Amino acid sequence: MNTLKNDLPGADFKFGVVSYMDYPLMSPAATANCGYSNRYGVNTDYAYRLDQSLTATTVDVSNAINRLRLGNGEDDPESYTRVLYESYSGPGIVWRDGARRILLNFGDNVPHDCNINEGIPGKSDTLSTGKDPGRDGLFNTDDDLDLHDVLQGLVENNIMMIQAHSTEYWLAWTSQTGGAFVLTSSGSLVRDVIKVVKDALTSNEINGLHVGTADNRYKSWVSSDTVNGALPGDEVTFVATIKPPAGATEGLHTFDVNVFDDNEVAYGLNHRAEITIQCTVPTTPCDTAAASRSMVWPPNHKMVQVGIETVDPTTIAILAIEQNEPLDGNGDGRTSPDGQILSGGLALVRAERSGSGTTGRTYRIKFEASSGTDKCEGAVTICVPHDRSRLCTDNGRPFIDSTTEVETRSKLCGNNKKNGNI
Repeated sequence: MNTLKNDLPGADFKFGVVSYMDYPLMSPAATANCGYSNRYGVNTDYAYRLDQSLTATTVDVSNAINRLRLGNGEDDPESYTRVLYESYSGPGIVWRDGARRILLNFGDNVPHDCNINEGIPGKSDTLSTGKDPGRDGLFNTDDDLDLHDVLQGLVENNIMMIQAHSTEYWLAWTSQTGGAFVLTSSGSLVRDVIKVVKDALTSNEINGLHVGTADNRYKSWVSSDTVNGALPGDEVTFVATIKPPAGATEGLHTFDVNVFDDNEVAYGLNHRAEITIQCTVPTTPCDTAAASRSMVWPPNHKMVQVGIETVDPTTIAILAIEQNEPLDGNGDGRTSPDGQILSGGLALVRAERSGSGTTGRTYRIKFEASSGTDKCEGAVTICVPHDRSRLCTDNGRPFIDSTTEVETRSKLCGNNKKNGNI
């Protein structure tokens, strides 16, 4: 750890420790375990344990290593598949966004799997080492692990596996993750491991460089051009766009942007930029609309023309005229209809309100505005007050169509006038 930090002073290292032995299980019958029937481990063994989550405090990591003890592991294969799986699924490891993720595994055999020969060059037969039963430790349940699915999980989570081992299988498996294989039989094991890690962190050529953010909430907001073939020390210029998506929450949004490669590894952590964006709810031209007159007076029952103003689009069409009083109520002169739609974005409303109340009458005119390519809808209100001393207030009644004509009682009675039934 100290050698890596000293040799790469520009890197921000964190280290962690996990340990494993094997599942403390007896294999089920061979017919239920891919033809494998050996005992996995003894009762004191364990398949996976997080001994130290990622930390920059190397003394904590050293103490965790020094507390490790040897286990049994009855058969040769061990619970490597489970360890690899937990490296991207375990909640306690806590990888940092934008970090180069490296899993260094020291081992001496192969994982449990129904066919470890799958995908290995030169091996066409099936070789079973028994199933990996997963977290629940039970065979043939939904969380059983498949080695090849787990290897793909490492790739998808950008985890490079470096294996200090003694079998050729690991050369193929580490290659899938862009990692490396170091023989444990080598007398220069420690130096070899340090070199492999340094090589992983000091790539000769960097591809897929782009501006982005490690904050998942804002990744879709940031886009830029991509640079390939960059070399360490190169100065690279980007054109980046930061655009909030439709429906973004109103208010201030603050997040960091940085430069990432095609593995989402961040570069220049000391030079990242903080971005603050103010999101506001967009308005349409219809939101600024107003009636050509906000109040009609006096309430003389005559029709008064009104229009829609302060709207940018050139074509306005009235969609509806509504009011919050009855069409032919007491004290309003018993005249109807009270509204009429005209062409050219104009309307007529009747200058009347109920004389028995105090809230006045409110007309609501709904309209559509169009510029030929863009459209919006809105509404304006017009007040017919009860008297000159007060404005209209909400009377709690629903709005009804003002353009409907209601027959008066005299019309309904017709020729019954001679009978005194008016």
